[in-house]
Order: sequence, then C-alpha cells, then structure tokens
Amino acid sequence: MAATGRYRAYETDDLSYDLFVVESADTARVVVVVYDDRGRLAGAIVNDSDAAVAWGRAAFERRRNGATEFTDDLLRSDERDG
Repeated sequence: MAATGRYRAYETDDLSYDLFVVESADTARVVVVVYDDRGRLAGAIVNDSDAAVAWGRAAFERRRNGATEFTDDLLRSDERDG
C-alpha cells in the first residue's frame, strides 16, 4: 500500500485503538479497530455514513499532529525484503 503513494502510516502511543480513513473513487469509510488488554483483536467498526467519515477525518487530523509517520520505514522494509 505504501508503494502506491496514496497511503501514509502514523503511530502514536496515546490511542487505545487503530483508526483508518479509507477512501476510493466513489466512497469513504472510517475503520476503528480495538484490542483487549493483552493486545489481541477485540473488534472492528466500519462505517461509511457521512457523520462517521467526518468524525474519522477530524480525529485523524487531530492525532496526526502528535504522531510519528513511519510510511518511509515501510517502503525501506519492502526494498530490503523485495
């Protein structure tokens, strides 16, 4: 995904969930992935309503300011493994 140039990955220590905003030519979705106290997948929520996507975009933008981007690390990893 990172090699397409349309994907950016960020990490932050202060979230208890993963947040994705997935957009295609005709739709957008927000995806929230939650984990249990041992770090195992507990569930996922996918929503394409306008309100949910607006919330997801706003939450992403707020959190991105304090996050560390690691997209380039993914690309370097692909080159090493490639």
